[in-house]
Amino acid sequence: MTNYAFVLDADKNQLAPTKEQKAWFLIRKKRATLVSKYPMVIQLNKTVS
Repeated sequence: MTNYAFVLDADKNQLAPTKEQKAWFLIRKKRATLVSKYPMVIQLNKTVS
């Protein structure tokens, strides 16, 4: 079963969900921060137009 993570940009605008594995990758690379673990929500460090 594939779990998904919700994604927010730097301005807290909702973006398309991504797989949890990709979300943890972005967190490790310091491109995102973890907002909530259950349900998983990450916030990117940049704004997406």
